[in-house]
Amino acid sequence: MIAVVFILTPYYFNWLDPVENRIDAEGVESISQPEKVVKEIEENLDDYRTPIQNTGVESFSVTTPLYTAEISSKNGGSIQSFRLRNYKFQDSLFVNLITQFNKDNLLINFRTIDGDAVSLDNNWSGVSSNGQMDLLSRSGALQFVTSVENKTITKTLTFNPESYIINIDISFARATELLSQGEYGLSWDGGLPTTEKNQKDDRSYFEGNALLGTDVHSTKLSANKLTEDKLRGTTRWVSIRSKYFTSSIIPNQPSIGAIVKGTIEEDHPLYSISLINNASLNTSFKLYLGPLQKDLIENLGVGLEKTMNFGVWIFRYIAKAVLWSLKKTHSLIPNYGVVLIIFAFLIKMLIYPLTKKSYQSSREMQAIQPLIAKIKEKYKHDPKRLNQEQMKLFKEHGVNPLGGCLPLLLQMPLLMSLFIVFRSTIELRGQPFVLWITDLSSPDTIAIVGGFPLNILPIFMAITMFIQQKMMQPTSGDSQNKLMMYGMNVFFLFIFYSFPSGLNLYYALFNLFTILQQKFLTPAKK
Repeated sequence: MIAVVFILTPYYFNWLDPVENRIDAEGVESISQPEKVVKEIEENLDDYRTPIQNTGVESFSVTTPLYTAEISSKNGGSIQSFRLRNYKFQDSLFVNLITQFNKDNLLINFRTIDGDAVSLDNNWSGVSSNGQMDLLSRSGALQFVTSVENKTITKTLTFNPESYIINIDISFARATELLSQGEYGLSWDGGLPTTEKNQKDDRSYFEGNALLGTDVHSTKLSANKLTEDKLRGTTRWVSIRSKYFTSSIIPNQPSIGAIVKGTIEEDHPLYSISLINNASLNTSFKLYLGPLQKDLIENLGVGLEKTMNFGVWIFRYIAKAVLWSLKKTHSLIPNYGVVLIIFAFLIKMLIYPLTKKSYQSSREMQAIQPLIAKIKEKYKHDPKRLNQEQMKLFKEHGVNPLGGCLPLLLQMPLLMSLFIVFRSTIELRGQPFVLWITDLSSPDTIAIVGGFPLNILPIFMAITMFIQQKMMQPTSGDSQNKLMMYGMNVFFLFIFYSFPSGLNLYYALFNLFTILQQKFLTPAKK
């Protein structure tokens, strides 16, 4: 049952929110005609013209305790590099959320009242003369200016040393004389880079999202097809996420629409987002560029945490409780491996009464095995009568044939929630335990043998599972049951082999504590 849940989970999530089946939010008009829309956009790009003013490119450096950023005057302050000081790649370099694909970010575009398409991708003039800002305890700002048809446009970026939020303020001089219907777009093109060693797994989390009304509209590439969703309605934010990081544009006042697009560049899935704004209302924004960390994005108070998938409601609440418990314990014990040992022990103690009942039921089942064998032999040609007699025997001896399964069934939601937490929450990313276990969110590969990764914890987990089942197996068990037991151990080893080492550590320790309990609860053989 556990194996079936793990195998079918990705398909279940896709069934919950299929890419092909878009549900409109409150007052939202959704258009999803990928090939046609993208073709029209590519044709219209030739119609865009840049402003007359075009100065030389200027570069600025911003350093805070959380990141180091390089800002260009192109686009009026586009981010050319954004290195996170608390997160590293596998090669120990700081994670950089900017690549060649998404350097053309924070672009403003609109149509003039004459119908001309304008894209402000020129080099704006930097008002600030400070080329390098070290913001350790104070905020700092960069301001850029350009003009279109003799009308000034100003963009200001404000950096906070204690936050991943960059405040963006945009000002149009005489907007009603310049903008068609007073609307303009602010976009982030090119998505986010792959930051994890397992790039395929990382990219499976890539998607673009927009919150319209109270509903999250998700755009995800289907079979690597180009896709674009044009949305109209009260838009509270647009967001791009990878497995562990996000780029989100949040207007201080709700916008009037959004565009979320997915494309493929050099086999890399890219998502682009654009907010459609009213120049008289939407002039201030927050750009959150950083870790997809639950408490940080919850503190924004705009529901951005809805982009984090904790599963269906029962798993969602348990997963959040598990994550909260792990983080609280980690604040006291700064090693998540040790925290997992404590966590496995506490869970085992919590379900101790159920485990004890399960063992009693198992021993009672073993005691009546000879009687069951006689019934099977006597009624082997009458399945209906065989079933009736077995149920009668269970009732006479007060045995519940499913009693041994109860603790396992109760653990299922917890195990699934742990799987979600260890696989997709950034708190466990790069967290070491001991020796070769350097990242509890990925497999504990100790060596590569013939191109095959050698992972120790899933092997240890399978051994503890085998010992546990061996202790539970009736001494007179038939060969079919033994074959099934061996087969299930191999099957679980195969399923768990590429799972996060933290999950395998927890499950192996839980099995080990179970073995000790069985040894303690089972009377010694005479």
